[in-house]
Amino acid sequence: MSQAYRAVPVVLSALALAGVALSLLYQVRQARTSNEQAIRDSPLQLATLALSNPDLLQTWSPPVAPVTLNRHQQHLITSLALGEFATAAGPALAVVEFQDRPDMS
Repeated sequence: MSQAYRAVPVVLSALALAGVALSLLYQVRQARTSNEQAIRDSPLQLATLALSNPDLLQTWSPPVAPVTLNRHQQHLITSLALGEFATAAGPALAVVEFQDRPDMS
């Protein structure tokens, strides 16, 4: 009977160690997810600044030919949307070709 009592602490210690290991794995996964989210949010924060301030917008992919502020903002939004599309679609669909249309605003 005493051998059964000796086994109980060993089992409890093993369960506690497994719990600690699972907790560490979960923390690593959460940290990785948090880093990925921060990387995804960076361009969005920069775009928000650029769209709210015309002077900053000029630093973001300045147009080759003169365009209106509205058209430049449209180009920025299109660029961001295509970047998100390429990221979601994967490398096989990363190249998307489109033609510039006259300003309709």
